[in-house]
Order: sequence, then C-alpha cells, then structure tokens
Amino acid sequence: MTKPDLSTASHPYSSDLAAAPPLPTAPAAAVVGRALLSAAVNAVARAAADRKSIPILANVLLQATGAGLILRCSDLDREISCPVAGAVAPNFAVTVPAHVLAKVLKEAKAGDTVTITAGASMAVLDFSGLKVMLNTLPTVDFPQIVAGSWAHEFTLRTADFVRALKRTEFAISTEETRYYLNGVFMHNGAPGTLRFVATDGHKMAIADIAAPESSAGMPGVIVPRQTVAELIYAARGKGAPETVTIRLGDGLSQFVIGDIVITSKLINGTFPNYARVVPSGNDKRMTIAVESLDTSIKQVMMLSPERGRSVKLSMTDSRLRLCSMDPDTGSASADLACDYASDPMDIGFNSEYLRSILANVESDSVAFMLADSGSPALIRGAGDADRGVSFVLMPKRI
Repeated sequence: MTKPDLSTASHPYSSDLAAAPPLPTAPAAAVVGRALLSAAVNAVARAAADRKSIPILANVLLQATGAGLILRCSDLDREISCPVAGAVAPNFAVTVPAHVLAKVLKEAKAGDTVTITAGASMAVLDFSGLKVMLNTLPTVDFPQIVAGSWAHEFTLRTADFVRALKRTEFAISTEETRYYLNGVFMHNGAPGTLRFVATDGHKMAIADIAAPESSAGMPGVIVPRQTVAELIYAARGKGAPETVTIRLGDGLSQFVIGDIVITSKLINGTFPNYARVVPSGNDKRMTIAVESLDTSIKQVMMLSPERGRSVKLSMTDSRLRLCSMDPDTGSASADLACDYASDPMDIGFNSEYLRSILANVESDSVAFMLADSGSPALIRGAGDADRGVSFVLMPKRI
C-alpha cells in the first residue's frame, strides 16, 4: 500500500487534510496519519478523567464518520471532540486509554500512517511493522453529553475571547463550598459589550469585549474553571482560527474552535451581584510602573515567606513606600517613584493577590484608584493594551 503524504496536515486546526489512503481490508479497521491522530488525541485527552472508579472516563472513543474518525474524551462534566481524516471502516468504533495512546503515537515514529484494528478486548496499532496492542473497554459504556437545541449561538473573534478568559481566569475561586464562584461569569454588559467576571471574594477581574448582535438576549452563564482552561489551551498559538462559535442551551455550552468542539455543563448557580463592590467614587489615583512595583513587592516580602502576608503601601507626594513585617524575622521596606498627588494614605493588600493582578496587566504602568485604607481598590492598566479590563482588590488590615 502506498503511503500518503500527510506532512502538510499535522494540526487539528487544519482543514486542508491530505487525501485518505485506500480503505483497509479489515472489517473494523482504520488507516490514518500518525501526526494527525497524535495532534487530535492530544487535543481531546485533556478531558480524560483519571477516575479508577469509572475506568471508561480514562479512555478516548475513536468512531467512524463519513470522512474518517471522530475522537472524544469526557469527564462527565465536559467533552472534547476532534475529527481526523482517514480511511475508516463504517463499523469502526473502539475505546483505548487516552494518555497511553498519546504516548504511543509520540514515541512510535516507524511510519507516517497507523492502521488500527479494533477487537473485542484489544486494539492493534500497526506502525509499518511496529505493532502495539492496547486494552479496550466497551464503546457502549462511553458517556456522551447530549445537547438538545441551542437557544443562543454567536461568533466572537478568538483573540478577544481568549484575552477575556486569560485576564479573568486567575481570579476564579477554588473554594468548592462556594461553587457558584468556580468559573467565569459571561453575560451582556454595557450596550454592545460582552462581559467576563471572576472573583474569589478577595480579588475580582472584569474584562469587556465587543459583543455581536446575535448575543443579545443571552442569559448570564457561569463557565466552569476547567472548561475555561481548556478553551484557553485549545485557542492558543498561531494555528488557532480567527473566530470561535459559542452555543448556549439548557445548562450546557458548546465552543467550536476550528476542528475542536468543547461541550460543557454550566455551573448551576447564581453569580453574586458583583457590581455592588466595584468602586465608583475612588478619587485618589496612584500610577506606577508595573515591573518596578512587582519586583519591589517580591523583595520586601522575602522575610515573610508565608502565603497571605500583607504588604503595606504608604503614599505621599510622588513617592510610594512598600513595607512588610514578620514578627519572627524582621521587616523590609522599599521606596519607589510614583505619580500621586492626593493626601498621604496607607493601605494594605495581600501581597500574593496584588502580584497576581500585576501579572495580568499588559501595560507598562498600572493605576490604583483608592478611597481610604478600608475600601476596595480599583486597579487598571494605564495603557491601551488594558482597555476594557479592570480589577478590584479588597484591602487587608495592617
């Protein structure tokens, strides 16, 4: 059998797939490009769960479609699927351990194609002489998230969508008791904008992007933390498509990023009225270089290695002093130049939370809008790179 040239189709985003090789003679077999299959397995395997109590969740389902294979992994809360072109028997369907298959495809470089033969309890992978046998589980046991009709569907620029997710993801709460904070709240904001919000009760991140007309009337939804991470991963890099399609239904969401489809349950809860804690009257503005502030915080905190230690910010005319104190080791301080022209003021913040916000500011400078030592601060990047993005940080007693 002549080997096809699959060198131009090595990424699951690619829709310009090479011609499929001749159909294999085995009744339940598939011939696909090794590089294509490897990329697809890597894309979907992130949803494979490591649950020994439910072994099928660690497997990837490979199933025949009209143009080749469709690969699926699921952890019951989300499902990732990706197609692979190839010559596939119509009755082909098999499940094998997802991460084992990914490792085999990475290491087995014997040929450009792989022939997979599905048996009742074993799948045989033939790499031009190298044969690997993997245990299988029944395909009927593989769970699938079945969606009804989608009530809302719209398209966003991938760069804008990922930017909003990346700028808010760090503020998602990991406290399981407040499950309604374990994701990013996506909803219609001001006219013409789609707003993304995440908070853990201590810090908050808000990102606004342009909203298409087709998103009008969509309900506010909470996209789970793990799904947010998968979306950022799937849409990364130069191979990402220009747009992402978003579909919303009853308790479900679906995101189409090129060939990759991520279907996820939404968090069934009510996101708190976050607008009540967003400051609107903070009239004391302090602007400072992001890099110098972050470096100085790290330095003054070297005597307080415990997480959650506070750093004190003391502002006077054009000067900022950072201070930290540890009753067991001592204290440290650093003086920085800043743009500040209001009355002298002291305020304390959790140093770790403050640095996490600075890490998500893209501008060279950051602006703090302050009221007093007991009120939350509104923080924004001082350049165009941070347009539409703001952060709220609760003060800490010092």
